[in-house]
Amino acid sequence: MKSLKWAVGAAMALAMLPAAAQDTMPGDAFTMMDRTGDSKIDWDEFRNRMAGLFHDMDKDNDKILRGAENFPVYDQTGTQMAAQDVTSDQFMTASETAFMMADANGDGSLSRDEAGMPAQ
Repeated sequence: MKSLKWAVGAAMALAMLPAAAQDTMPGDAFTMMDRTGDSKIDWDEFRNRMAGLFHDMDKDNDKILRGAENFPVYDQTGTQMAAQDVTSDQFMTASETAFMMADANGDGSLSRDEAGMPAQ
């Protein structure tokens, strides 16, 4: 059950990515994350963005998201679940799960469509 909650949390993290990236990066968020300029976001690019997002959320820099630092997680019915502490390792594992779930064609990278970002 805990792994299911993490998968849901991972999907939420991925869903938040466009908004979070837009808040902290000017211009087109997808292009800003696509450091190699190949019109895809590979795992390294995604991992680096998620590590930066974790750092931005971790206001007290203790490598644990607690309470208000954490993003809301919802169960399958849409009910918000109680916030749980999330370590940086857990966050990055959930990020990897989200990346793999979003990579619909299994090519190891995310297209704009897979990342949920509109065409430029």
